[in-house]
Amino acid sequence: MWLACNLRPDRVDNMRKASLNEESLKSPTMNPATVVHLVSTLGVGGQEMVILSLVENIDRSRFRPVVLTLHEGGPVADRIRALGVPIEVVGSRGLSGFQLVRRIAARLRAHDAQVLHTHNPAPHQHGAAARLIAGTPVLIHTKHGRNNFPTRTRRWAEQIAGRFSDLVIAVSADSADVARTIDRVPEHKLRVIHNGIAVDAVPLANVGRSDRPPRAVHVARLNRIKDQPTLLRAARIVADQVPGFTLDIVGDGPMGPIVRSLADDLDLGGIVRFHGMRSDVGSFLAEADLFVLSSLSEGIAITLLEAMAAGLPVVATEVGGNREVVRPGETGLLVPVGKPDEFAAAMIELLTNPERARAMGLAGRQRVVSDFNITRTAAAYADAYESLLARNTRKVLAA
Repeated sequence: MWLACNLRPDRVDNMRKASLNEESLKSPTMNPATVVHLVSTLGVGGQEMVILSLVENIDRSRFRPVVLTLHEGGPVADRIRALGVPIEVVGSRGLSGFQLVRRIAARLRAHDAQVLHTHNPAPHQHGAAARLIAGTPVLIHTKHGRNNFPTRTRRWAEQIAGRFSDLVIAVSADSADVARTIDRVPEHKLRVIHNGIAVDAVPLANVGRSDRPPRAVHVARLNRIKDQPTLLRAARIVADQVPGFTLDIVGDGPMGPIVRSLADDLDLGGIVRFHGMRSDVGSFLAEADLFVLSSLSEGIAITLLEAMAAGLPVVATEVGGNREVVRPGETGLLVPVGKPDEFAAAMIELLTNPERARAMGLAGRQRVVSDFNITRTAAAYADAYESLLARNTRKVLAA
């Protein structure tokens, strides 16, 4: 409610004008512009890896990154700090929404933020209000997936935040469609920038090795959205038809106990191996013949890009950004959601045709090199920051 009552266009413009001193109006790019990323947490996940990649690859001569988190950081926080990027936790237990907004605004002022870059709904909604108080010139929001809202109030708050953002960046065309139709983001404020990875850092797998049985790998959080139960049921079918087949599952999460129990019920001991959270994901990709992703919904999965960069063919569900990354029959196979029989059939097709699997894997790597490279992604974000800073400065000068 506070957000809706206070985010008025005239207030936003007045705050912007007050925040830009005379020198910055004359030469807005004289010094690196401070870009503050606002995120819920820095646990292990695709969104967190996107933020890590952006702060690692952004041009430091043009932009100075800072990260604010609403909750305590996670494993990715240490990697960001190692890059010399400040991280601050702005939330705490018992803090009201208004108090949190004021705290974010104080940090934006303290860092003299020129760009506030929010990630996913809660940071977006709190950040939009804090930007008003702080007078931060530019607000960019990245929508990392579909972000279905459980209540009408939450959906309404996201619509208001989107209205007062300078730009909403969707990581996939599917996410953009949700932003357009549900979040009601105006078309002129909406852009798609695909996630990217450092392709050269991913070692190539040796797909279809004749000296060992076929192996598949799945890297993801163990949660409802990733739908590991369908994957396990498919693995049971594959194991009955492909001698020696094994599946490595790398990751953990709230559904860990349920998924492990189902594996026991399906008698998958020795076939499915759970490795928990690991920092050496590349070693699992390098030893696999196939990457599998059984999600109910996806943005642009970083693990999918990493697997394709490793030269692995893919079997994934036909949802969200998967359809924009995987070219069926060329870099992998797409199957319907929640269909273990069809998922298993696709896995068997590639595991028993190593030459075709290798060709798909190499085509997949080339696709990531050309379309999902972090250099390209970081440059697109940098251009967005710079163009909006220049545009908003011109608006203030004209006022």
